Amino acid sequence: MGTAANQGRARDMKARAIRIPRDALILNPERIARAVENGMQAAAEGVRADFYATTNTWERGVSFTISRPGAFRRIIGTDDEIWTMLNQGTKPHLIYPRRAKALAFATGGRAKTKPRVLGSSAGSQGSTFVTTRGPVQHPGTKAREWDTTAQKKWQQELATVVQRSVDSEV
Repeated sequence: MGTAANQGRARDMKARAIRIPRDALILNPERIARAVENGMQAAAEGVRADFYATTNTWERGVSFTISRPGAFRRIIGTDDEIWTMLNQGTKPHLIYPRRAKALAFATGGRAKTKPRVLGSSAGSQGSTFVTTRGPVQHPGTKAREWDTTAQKKWQQELATVVQRSVDSEV
């Protein structure tokens, strides 16, 4: 799941009201519980797929996990620091050379991801190359808010996914 700080940003999904035929609930409550659990798992896998979509053009691999802290609950998270940093955003900060005497970087590029978009594009590095000895003021990174975007999307779809699972079971 990740570090405690990252776990706080993971999203917890809970089922909303679904329609269960009265006869099915009375005759086989375990079957209904299994159907709801299956629907919850399907929705959690959908959230995880959306999170993977935010990294599909990245060169580095990022993994997302689904955990079950209790009945009818799922938490989807990652321990990837870069994904978490982009998701939460950063404040303006200074960047210092660490292993070299100067910083070298390209400017004017286009980011691979955008705030509140559950996807990733090719992006571009930029065409202006800069080299400097001193620290550079980074303007900060606008939060991508992938976790809240996925939560809003799946809160709307969760009841439908779980209902479909219940309907197929009874």
